Amino acid sequence: MLDPKINIPLDIILETIISVLLLCVGVVLGSQSLKPIQWNVWAGRLERSKEAREIHGVGVGGGNPFASLEERPGFLDIRGRRKDFAEWIRET
Repeated sequence: MLDPKINIPLDIILETIISVLLLCVGVVLGSQSLKPIQWNVWAGRLERSKEAREIHGVGVGGGNPFASLEERPGFLDIRGRRKDFAEWIRET
């Protein structure tokens, strides 16, 4: 059984505390810069970046990362269709 009155030497305690502090400082200083929290800020930076405009292959890279969601063939733009229909009616 463990004896509850075990004394750890002071140099080991100090060495452990100092090493943990140095480790924390090293991790903080060595980490990358923080990313923006707001999704629209992140997406705007991504769309404006040069890397996002480069096309690396079929379906890889190139502009808006959400273009596939906005331009899906199965998605019907009701307001756009209504506007087109109203213009067609005015012309006839």
